[in-house]
Amino acid sequence: MIKHRDTEAQRFFNFLNKLFYKLSVSVPQWLYFLIIFLSLPGVAFADDPSMVLVKVNSVPITLNDVEEEIDRIIPRTLFHRNVSPEKRADYRKDAMERLIDRELQFQESKAQGIKAEKKEIKNRINDIKKRFPSNEKFKDALQHSKLTIKDLEAKIEKDIIIEKLFKREVEDKIVVSDKEIKAHYENNTQKYKELEQVKLRHIMVRFDKESSQVASNKSQVTNNKDHNNSSGILPDKEKQKTRTKEEAKAMAEGLLERIKKGEDFATLAYEYSDDPYRVKGGELGYVHKGRMVPEIEVLAFGMKIGEVMGHVETEHGFYIIKIEDRKPEQQLSFDEVRDRIKKELEEKKKKERIKEWLKTMREKARIEYLQPAGP
Repeated sequence: MIKHRDTEAQRFFNFLNKLFYKLSVSVPQWLYFLIIFLSLPGVAFADDPSMVLVKVNSVPITLNDVEEEIDRIIPRTLFHRNVSPEKRADYRKDAMERLIDRELQFQESKAQGIKAEKKEIKNRINDIKKRFPSNEKFKDALQHSKLTIKDLEAKIEKDIIIEKLFKREVEDKIVVSDKEIKAHYENNTQKYKELEQVKLRHIMVRFDKESSQVASNKSQVTNNKDHNNSSGILPDKEKQKTRTKEEAKAMAEGLLERIKKGEDFATLAYEYSDDPYRVKGGELGYVHKGRMVPEIEVLAFGMKIGEVMGHVETEHGFYIIKIEDRKPEQQLSFDEVRDRIKKELEEKKKKERIKEWLKTMREKARIEYLQPAGP
């Protein structure tokens, strides 16, 4: 059974986690895992942490190694540490298999004479230090994880060596020819089409049921999670509006009538819409099929440019929509999607190469499972 980390260590991890979250766009993945690893205060076990679970060509992988690897896996999937022992057990087998593959790669690196230069190791140490608010915090992290600087250097050296092997054996072997790209395009033209789109504005008048969602950062006309609102949160006075369904319907009817009499749609959207896009005059931009709730989509794609219709009832409220432009479905040219196809094919070949490469190394290795990875 794994004992829970002490409160002080948990607070330190939370602080570090927030720090990295702000930097995550620019921090490389390998550095993320090192920072996470450094933040760990060490894992205490009721069982012997030095217990060997598996040997890879006589090199032991211990229970402690596996638990540390779980702590690398968990942040990627859950991004927090409040994980029960039962949940951690679900990760244990996966963690052990990852460590086996990693050890095989390290052994192969040494067999090929791959080395890490001292300057490379030093540069990475400096990169890690820069992600901490101070050198003292960096030292605290080392102390919590019960690591010396020499331990960290050894781990980084191993990372660099494995990365070099991976580049040599996987990345450098991935070649996608122009002929392959062209053939893929010609055989999958349906995949590379730009769907019909409409450019629209909308006004949403909600009723009480939706009051908790007024401050949402995305338009509720769309059902695509990536169609984000860039305009921010509604003012407090907008958040506090509440009305019955009947009141909302009457308000929507009144606004529609005012638009038909010539009042500016964008101005009314800014003044009365309960959707965050109100600050843009209700403008959603171009939206293609499949990205709107059905009630709106059916109506929108049947309207003419300049036409205003409403009020459309959805679970979110009553909508008034205006179509400002439309683009028909069109086939994307080869030149438009060439780079995209190349990346797709490279990624596919990379996955196949990794699978084949690891399988070959495992077949040649002596892997002895001495203890089960989990309960």
